[in-house]
Amino acid sequence: MALVIVPAIILWNTQIKRQAKIQAFGLLSFASLTSIITMIRIPFVNKFESQTNLPF
Repeated sequence: MALVIVPAIILWNTQIKRQAKIQAFGLLSFASLTSIITMIRIPFVNKFESQTNLPF
């Protein structure tokens, strides 16, 4: 959750238009969210990678 909030703290006092600030926040938050999802996904990938008898 902190990784999603960090872009807001970084952009809080920047001197750019509000719309550009919101767009930058959205982009940085999306990147942070995908990083979090990747960290959650890694154990599952390792679990399924060790299985050799897959049905497909």
